[in-house]
Amino acid sequence: MIQLDELIAIANVLWLGHVVETDIQDSASVSI
Repeated sequence: MIQLDELIAIANVLWLGHVVETDIQDSASVSI
């Protein structure tokens, strides 16, 4: 069974990945 902390961590990674993707599309000068 997945624990809440793991679920939150996965959600954060997916969300950050999505945000980084949109940032790169908006401007190519994004530094990670």
